[in-house]
Amino acid sequence: MAEAAVRPSPPCQPIDLPVQVARAVERSSVYVVLLDGGGRIVWSNPAFQSAVGKGAGAAGDLFQRFLDEESAQLVSDVGLVRSSEQAGFGLGFSTPMGRRVVRFQFFSTEDGSIAGVGTDRTEEVELIEQMSALSEDLHRELDRSAALQEELERLATIDYLTGTFNRRQFESLLKEEWSRSFRYGSRFALFLIDIDHFKQVNDVYGHQAGDEVLRAVAEQLRESLREDDRVARYGGEEFAVIALGATTTNARELGERLRHRIQTAALPGGVTGVTITIGIAASDSPKPAQTHLELIAQADAALYRGKRNGRNRVEVHSGG
Repeated sequence: MAEAAVRPSPPCQPIDLPVQVARAVERSSVYVVLLDGGGRIVWSNPAFQSAVGKGAGAAGDLFQRFLDEESAQLVSDVGLVRSSEQAGFGLGFSTPMGRRVVRFQFFSTEDGSIAGVGTDRTEEVELIEQMSALSEDLHRELDRSAALQEELERLATIDYLTGTFNRRQFESLLKEEWSRSFRYGSRFALFLIDIDHFKQVNDVYGHQAGDEVLRAVAEQLRESLREDDRVARYGGEEFAVIALGATTTNARELGERLRHRIQTAALPGGVTGVTITIGIAASDSPKPAQTHLELIAQADAALYRGKRNGRNRVEVHSGG
C-alpha cells in the first residue's frame, strides 16, 4: 500500500542549545533525534545519520522506516510518548552495516516535539544471544551426557545376549529383596533354571543357533512371569528368577508351568527337544535361609538334585 501523503515538514529551525551541549551532541556516538507529532525527523545528530546511512536520517524522513518490522510494530502499538511520560525500549535498525539494536529513551519536549536518545546495544545483545546459545548447547550436552550415563548404567546391569539382568545385578536385586523380606516378612522364591544338555544344542545346531535358543528361553520366561518378577541370565545356559509373593507351594506350581512352556515352545533354528531343570528355594521354607547367599545355596542344591534325578523336572528345597 502506498504511503499516505504527508504534509512536508517546515524547514529545520536551529536548535537553541548551549554551545557546549550542542558540540557534545554533534560529536557524541549517542544517537539523538527530534521528531514531530507524526513521527518524522525534525533533526538528528551525525551519529544517527551515519548509522542509518549516507543521506538518510535527515529532516523529513519517517523515523519508523529505519526500523525492522517487529520494532516498527512496537512503536506503532505503544506510541513513542504519551503526554509527558517517558518511554524506553530497544529497537532494531536495518542499517548499511547490518542490523543494529539501539536502546532509545523517548520523552516530550516543551514545544511538543519528541526527543529520542539512543545507545547502541548491538554488541551487548549479541553477547547475550551468544551466551544464551552457549547455555542451551550446554544444557543439551548435559542432557545427552545424562542420557548416556543412564544408558551405560543400564547396560552395566543387562546381559547383552538375552536382554535380561546380568548376574551381578541379579544378586544385588536378590540381596535387596532378602532384606525387605527379613524386615517386613514379605515372601518370595528364588528359581535357578538350567537348560538341559545345552552343549548338545551347540554341537548339533551350532553356536549361533544356541544363542537364539538362549534368547528364546529368556523371552518365554519373561512372558510367563509378572512384571514385578525378575529374570536374569545367571551363567552360560543358566537363568535365575525372583518370584515375588511366591510360597513354597505355589512356587512349585509356577516352576512346573515354566518347565512345560519351555518344553512345548517352538524354538528358532529348527531346534527341538529343549527342556529345563529348576531348583527352587522359598523364603517360607520350613528351615529358612539366614542370608541371601544361603538361599542361593539352597536353590542350587535343589537344582543339582533335579539333574541327578533325570533332569526336565522341578525340585524345591524342603528345609532338610
